[in-house]
Amino acid sequence: LRYRMSLDAPSNIRPTTDSFNNVIRAWTRCRKDYSVADRVLNLVREMEGIHREVIMKEQHKGQIIEEEKWKLNIIPDSKTYTMAIDSWVIAASVKAEKWYSEQRSQIHNTRRKSHRDGNNVTIHNYENRQENEDGTAEMRNAEAIMEYIRDLEEFGHVDPGAALIAYNTILSGWARLANEFRPDNAKKSEALLYEMIELSESGKENCAPDVLSYNAVIKAWAKSKRLNSADRAEWWLRKMIDGTCQQQSVHTVRPNVNSFNLVMEAFLQLNDASRVEDLLREMDATDGVITPNSESFSKVIRAWTRNALNTSNHSLQSYSIENARRWLEELLQ
Repeated sequence: LRYRMSLDAPSNIRPTTDSFNNVIRAWTRCRKDYSVADRVLNLVREMEGIHREVIMKEQHKGQIIEEEKWKLNIIPDSKTYTMAIDSWVIAASVKAEKWYSEQRSQIHNTRRKSHRDGNNVTIHNYENRQENEDGTAEMRNAEAIMEYIRDLEEFGHVDPGAALIAYNTILSGWARLANEFRPDNAKKSEALLYEMIELSESGKENCAPDVLSYNAVIKAWAKSKRLNSADRAEWWLRKMIDGTCQQQSVHTVRPNVNSFNLVMEAFLQLNDASRVEDLLREMDATDGVITPNSESFSKVIRAWTRNALNTSNHSLQSYSIENARRWLEELLQ
């Protein structure tokens, strides 16, 4: 890219918006690198600067010299800004993973110390955190770009489909940040989904959520590991199954196997093997409309295996192990 922009480069290989987007896309493949956001934002600002510079020259001098006309082809588009959102989601995820690991380590060390000293210590206040430590600040940056996309959309400067991609990217980000220490993140995802529904019902059909939108919210609840997490995850699944996602919209969102698997995971986290199995049976009863996959069967097997490990009752252990074995045989058929 830098060579194509240099004075030595032939005029027929000058870069375009796609050239910059390809480099940005390459950076967003680095999902474990926190610096991705800064690198991507620098490229976006450079694109904006190049276009601004050539427009100002045109307005000042009345024309653009031939050697600089290629700069008119450099302007951020929908792909540019949605990938910029993704870059901040990557940064948020990297920081959140580090923060989550630190919290678990701290709790483990505190409990080990209290056990050694013979003290009973109850650990609470998991939410005592700073936004610049857990990825929340990076998610705010991503949301700011989404708002900018919506502003551009009002003037017809971006692809109409950019809004849905932006929303889904943000939703996936909040889902990645969700865990037992962040019970509020599932609610943030839910609020965003409600916003999409309201926008679509007010006439902005390009903001209508799809199955990825709903699955992100379900995933956020599943990862929250709260007492009501599984119930709330299933509630959104039922909204899709019953066709009541958007009351006044022509859009209908139907669940897929991933929707069910995410809810199964939520009940698995609560050690409710019976509900995990019920959801698999429900998929199986759709006569191929939603076909369980190997992940679905694996969750049921894990649920019953975990159930066996969590009880000292030999009868319940045998029952759970037998159920796990039965579903394994079903999977292998």
